[in-house]
Amino acid sequence: MFETISAIFIILHGLVHLLYMGQSLRKFELQQGITWPDNSWVSGKQPGNDWARVPVAVMCVISASGFAAAGIMLLYEFSLFKYFVYCTSVFSSLLYLLAWDGVKNKIADKGAVGVVINVALIICIYVFY
Repeated sequence: MFETISAIFIILHGLVHLLYMGQSLRKFELQQGITWPDNSWVSGKQPGNDWARVPVAVMCVISASGFAAAGIMLLYEFSLFKYFVYCTSVFSSLLYLLAWDGVKNKIADKGAVGVVINVALIICIYVFY
């Protein structure tokens, strides 16, 4: 039962990355006023420099795929799921660090909660599996 709940949580965490992909491509706004990933570290912090939206969106899809694969592996009891969680968590955290604009205002809307979840996932997977 614990494995099933953990796998569902990991998969859902991955699906949240798809929401950020839509935000990055300006398909929709997660919240009014969020401009993520505009003015981010990866775009050179230059206003109007929005070329980084597509690479950030691709990185979000890669992260979502990694977490989904890890969750499915956990459901089917493949021991490699741990390494998928570790690698995808690090990749996802780097994504949000690079896509951060450096402003601490509304930091939770810019992926900080996801980074905290990534760290918690790494610790929990290490301790419990």
